[in-house]
Amino acid sequence: MNLSKNTSAESVGILGAGNWGTVLALLASKQSPKVYLYDRDASRVEEMGRLRENRRYLPGVTLPEAIEFTSDLSQVFSNCNLVLPVVPSSAFRTLAKQYAPFTRGDHLLVHGTKGLEPITHKRMSEILTEETCCLRVGALSGPNLALELAQAQPGATVVSSRFDEVIEATQAIFSSTALRVYGNHDLVGVEWAGALKNILAIAAGMLNELKLGQNALAMVLTRGIAEISRLISAMGAHSSTLLGLAGIGDIIATCTSPLSRNFRAGQMLAQGKTRQEIEQALAMTIEGLNTISVAMELAAQKRLDMPITTALWHIAFNQKPVIDAIRELMERPSTFEFTFQ
Repeated sequence: MNLSKNTSAESVGILGAGNWGTVLALLASKQSPKVYLYDRDASRVEEMGRLRENRRYLPGVTLPEAIEFTSDLSQVFSNCNLVLPVVPSSAFRTLAKQYAPFTRGDHLLVHGTKGLEPITHKRMSEILTEETCCLRVGALSGPNLALELAQAQPGATVVSSRFDEVIEATQAIFSSTALRVYGNHDLVGVEWAGALKNILAIAAGMLNELKLGQNALAMVLTRGIAEISRLISAMGAHSSTLLGLAGIGDIIATCTSPLSRNFRAGQMLAQGKTRQEIEQALAMTIEGLNTISVAMELAAQKRLDMPITTALWHIAFNQKPVIDAIRELMERPSTFEFTFQ
């Protein structure tokens, strides 16, 4: 069955009414006659339905009548074939266990979470196949600053899956004159790139707060991409995926814009705030902080040198002064940029 021919006439479900989930519902409503936006908090569901606005995460943006707000997971899965879970990685498996009884083999699950599960280091697509009966899963990633897309500014994203019908269905729902949706079969690479770029966004926010200039930013991003590339390759992904929307594209967006929550987290770390203070102030999960820990553990296992990630870990988890960490990075012995065989 080629879903790209009829998906635009189908309902779609979004699980998670944060800023990204709400924007995805807004984008899907341009193609789908009915979009179910799930939030576990019934009072918030009632408020969004009454005001046609998500005042907590997307204030000032009117949400069209095509979006139906619900706190009933069974309603979403009984009415939709394409469902997108968009919740923090720390809560991803818990929610998957809750909706697993409502899934069918013909459901297509495409997550929009750029993170890794704590402790297990598993990607979100792995959790989907472990906890549900669905095999046709995918990931949506890329340079997608939610507020800009909500304002219909032009952008692009990438959907990755081993199954063409998952890619085609997602493209049919989200493609518009304001959003180009590309396909990619390297699901491992897209998920890892989407998670690891958050590390660089935190670093970029720190440099911005300290006003250390564009040379420093270029240095950290270039060398940071090099160490991310080593880890992505070690995890079995195609290194070329890092050159696409889920990698370089997302890095450009999140490392240059204060709209990025990880960029803002970096700014606040440079101000001396703790992780707890940052997440409380932003009222959002900062995926990059968890990803730093995951990357450190995997780098040790794979015996990879990741000095920038290591410096960020000491800053975020050991309260090391940012200036001290930068000085130590600059004092590292000189070496070759590339080693050609």
